[in-house]
Amino acid sequence: MQVETHRTAPMNWAVGMTTAPRMNSTLSQSINNLKVAGWAQMRIFAEPGSSIPANISGETSVSLRDQTLGAFPNWYLGLTELYLDNPHADAYLICQDDIVMIRDTRQYLEECLWPATEIGVVSLYCPSHDQDRKSV
Repeated sequence: MQVETHRTAPMNWAVGMTTAPRMNSTLSQSINNLKVAGWAQMRIFAEPGSSIPANISGETSVSLRDQTLGAFPNWYLGLTELYLDNPHADAYLICQDDIVMIRDTRQYLEECLWPATEIGVVSLYCPSHDQDRKSV
């Protein structure tokens, strides 16, 4: 299937990742995964006690929360902050610290977004219980 695109320049993305304390931190792996997918610049929204890798590059900034918010409030506040800091971004991507994406996901999305003019949100999330569902 060939995707028709009218975009001539890369999209301006605002990218964030939420993280919280984990027994086995996946943050470093997820940051690298997003870079392979095409996003080098991102902002980490870290709950108190999160393990932050020492080798985070200058393109990655960290916002340390003063108090524990929980998964959804940290995600929502992070998305709000991304919007306030980048009100003219073409797209906002916010994910958790256990993200897995394939190489060049950004390029693919830039060629395919948006599926329709009336759509304001595209979710890349696919819960495991939906992967096995048969079409109805």
